[in-house]
Amino acid sequence: MFRVRRVGSPGVNDSTTSWSLSGLAVRFLEPDALPKGLMSGDLQPGRAFLRHFDADQFEGAIEKTVHTGALDEVSACALGDAVMQLGTPGGFLDAGGMPLSAVRGSFTRVATDALRDGALATALFDGGLLDRRGSARHFLGALPARVIARQVTRESISLARGRLTGGWDEDLLNVLESAALRATSHPEDLLVLVPLWERVVESSGSGIRAASPSAPRPAPRQKSELHLRLREALAQGASDIVISDEAEQLAEQWLTPVQRDQLNAERLVVTSFTLGDLGRFRMTATIERARLRLTLRSGGAINPSLERLGLTAEAQQALTSARQGLVVLAGGPASGRSTTFAALMQHFTDLGLSCTTLEHPVFFSLLGVRQVELTADQSLSVFRQSARLLPVDVVGFDLVDDEAGVDAGLEAAADGRLAVVVMRSLTVTAAVHRLTELDARWSRRRLSEHLALVHCQQRSSSQLLVPSEALRRHLRGNATPAPPVLLEPPSNSSNSNA
Repeated sequence: MFRVRRVGSPGVNDSTTSWSLSGLAVRFLEPDALPKGLMSGDLQPGRAFLRHFDADQFEGAIEKTVHTGALDEVSACALGDAVMQLGTPGGFLDAGGMPLSAVRGSFTRVATDALRDGALATALFDGGLLDRRGSARHFLGALPARVIARQVTRESISLARGRLTGGWDEDLLNVLESAALRATSHPEDLLVLVPLWERVVESSGSGIRAASPSAPRPAPRQKSELHLRLREALAQGASDIVISDEAEQLAEQWLTPVQRDQLNAERLVVTSFTLGDLGRFRMTATIERARLRLTLRSGGAINPSLERLGLTAEAQQALTSARQGLVVLAGGPASGRSTTFAALMQHFTDLGLSCTTLEHPVFFSLLGVRQVELTADQSLSVFRQSARLLPVDVVGFDLVDDEAGVDAGLEAAADGRLAVVVMRSLTVTAAVHRLTELDARWSRRRLSEHLALVHCQQRSSSQLLVPSEALRRHLRGNATPAPPVLLEPPSNSSNSNA
């Protein structure tokens, strides 16, 4: 616990103020955002600054941060406020009032395991890369996202996760994984940690301790209850979890300000995040009849692999041997399409192929895969242009809009890439008919030339279709759906546990 003496305050000369670390606020900061923001004159003192200093000191403190890297107490606190205002929210590490020394030890251990470098872990905790050195109570730690992506590996994450004690250190590991994922689209962004403190006044006469209501932080009890309820629902085999009564409160935690504005304007937001040891969730937030509802779908705590999906040997061989053309992963709701997609992209990356995906949202964090989230990172048109220019072997699309994903996938396949597309369809026959409709404006030429295979995942079985030459001829010459004999899969139905 960091301790300071309050001086010159009437009536409290016999008291000592203790500062207990409430937690670390996580921000992603563009390289130019901080200097531009400091010189813009638009910054205002935030709650952190006003808890310690007068508002009229803020302008001078900000001016001081522009010209020097050695900061006093007031300018260090102002810099922390500036980072909070200029950065993109990335979560909160709830230290629960732990002493600074205990937080430092636990933080350094987990970060060293995940980053494979003790010096980088120390820099993330104590600062350095912002070229600002403040007082002990207002430190700022930072690392570029590209450095985190370079250091974080599947093995290092597994090592760190195996030594977790269960608490805020799990959130730290999730933040590092998120930063590595962000590096695919924003490699130069800084991951910055800003400390938030709560004040405890100890009276030397009475021994009474009074905590001041300062930095708000998530209530551990509520978080634990939520985790227990989600864990119970997942244990019962729930594919979707609907939250309505606590939706407003949870949306404040799980949605960024930009996503909240989008929800208010469009009444729909799709995003994803990690919840401790429960793993990844995809969340669909909707406003219906003036009521907010959150629908969660779990991706599990461990990234999927083809070996664990229970695919037949025939299906796995067909999927993994494809190197050109359009591969369609079809299926109904909760059938495992996105799971198969993630496992296949990770497999190709492990083989040494260069892979990039456009997803809405990014469901799983895949190591070595350039994952881009639609709207949050890039638009569809920008991604299609970058995919044409970059030296990429495999391009993947897992979008809400089937038509947009199929069209972009066929374009990538026509360029000689392997394109993997997720779409909604209950059978391979329905999938081919739907593909025929979507490529109608091209007279089905792209589809007939570049369709490599269609895999339809169902809850207890799967179907695989490798197009025959007869099917390709029919697609080229006829606007009518293909007859059933041309759509007969090599193996009608095979058992699958996925």
